[in-house]
Formats: sequence, C-alpha cells, structure tokens
Amino acid sequence: MSEKRIGIFDVDGTIYRDSLMIDLIDRLRAMNLLTNECFATSDRLRRQWKDREAENSYESFAEALVQTIEQEQVFRCRSEDVRRICADLIDQKGRQVYEFTRELIYTLLELDYTLVAISGSPLPAVEMFVRQFGFQHVRATEYEMVDGAYTGKIMSLPVQDKAAAARQFLDKFGADFSNVIAVGDTISDYELLVKARYPIAFNPSRKLKTRIRSHGGVIWKRSFGVVTQRKDDIAVMKFGDDMFYRTRLEECLIREIFPRDVADRLSERLRSYIQY
Repeated sequence: MSEKRIGIFDVDGTIYRDSLMIDLIDRLRAMNLLTNECFATSDRLRRQWKDREAENSYESFAEALVQTIEQEQVFRCRSEDVRRICADLIDQKGRQVYEFTRELIYTLLELDYTLVAISGSPLPAVEMFVRQFGFQHVRATEYEMVDGAYTGKIMSLPVQDKAAAARQFLDKFGADFSNVIAVGDTISDYELLVKARYPIAFNPSRKLKTRIRSHGGVIWKRSFGVVTQRKDDIAVMKFGDDMFYRTRLEECLIREIFPRDVADRLSERLRSYIQY
C-alpha cells in the first residue's frame, strides 16, 4: 500500500461553525425559491433545539430537515441561483470556522496530506467552502439537474455511509485507513472514525460520545481522541479504560492522539488555545 497520508473531515459543525445546508436552505427560503410549507416539522424541531427543550434536539432537527428535502424534493431552483447564493454565503460566513480544525487543516497541508471533505450539505456550497482551505477532494449531497435547474431528486448522499465514501477515495489513492486522520462530530461520522487510524471526535454530540463509550474507546490500540472548543479554549482528551476497564474521558496531550509530526506542528499553532 502507498504511504500517502490522508485527512478526512466532516464540514458542518466540524470545520464550519454552523451548517452550510441550513444556511443555504434558509437563504433559498428567504428568496421564495423553496416552498416554505414543507418545512413545518423541521421548523418545529429547530425551535426545540434553539430553546433546548429536548435531548439530541439538533440531530433530530437536522435529520428532519434532510428527510424533508429528500421526500418532498423541495430543492427545485435554478443552478445559477444556487451558485450565486452559495458564493454570497461563503463570502459572508466562509471564514467562520473553528480554530482547532482550521489549524489542523493547515498543519496537514504543510505535511503533504491529501485532504478530503465528506458532507451532507449540498455539493456547490461544500465545494466553495473547502476550496479556500486547500482541500483536493469533496463528496457531498448531489441533486439531479436538468436544463440548468435542480429537479429536487437526490442523486448521491454520501453522508449515509461516510466510511464507504472514504473507501472509494482510498482505493483511488492506493491507500488504506491505517494512514487516515478522520475528524467528525455526529453519529453519522462514527463508522468512519472507528476505521481511521487516528479518529478525532470534535465537539461530539451526545449520541456520538455514547456510541464510542459503549463500544469501547480504544481503536487501533490507540486512544480515541476527543477535542472540544468553547470560545477561546481548546480541551484535548481521549477515551481510555480505568483500572476496572470502564471507558471514560481523560485529558491528554496532542501527541497521544495524533502522529508525532502532526502533533508537534499543531501544538505550536495552538499554543495560545491549549492549557495543560
């Protein structure tokens, strides 16, 4: 196998401090390019999330939004309108990212990693967003287009199986998961994370943390990294087993969850954000 090293990233909530899908849909709705009536259920779940009225409320809202888009085939608009709105969105909010993942991306580029983004957001928005950070490859939700207009039909939804999407890239590169750093934040990233040699759960959802804990925190005989960023503080942790073999989180050094060369450069970049 090749020694090519690869970084695979989720985008929404992992790099971008929001959701490209939600932002794009909101803008299309505001311009009356999508039918607002279809979003009644997802709007209700969004209010529950914003008001913190239910557990796992963000994931419930996001799942309902995707379901609405898929079942109602609401994504019916001119491709030129979508690209124009995507360009405006990236121009206005494209630099609103987490420092941890931004500096990790720049570190990996310096070390000649190949960068891959796999996202559930629409492809035009994801492509424009990750291009500014040097990503070479992208997989995202693709919609059927006829005569310059989207029909609403989804042609590709890689978020349903990110591990399989990643495998396609690895096969193309002649590589395998032993040379992969993977970063994600929700349960849809789990299968990808457990296959990667260096899995990083960044600001993980409760569902993702619960799944990692219940299935054992040590993957590849190496600790499963968990990184959180709140305001200007970054905490680095790992899942490990205590003396009774109970899986728990504990603080750790960056070099415990990354390859040494990545850890050294990333530590320098994040020096002001991390306190040990």
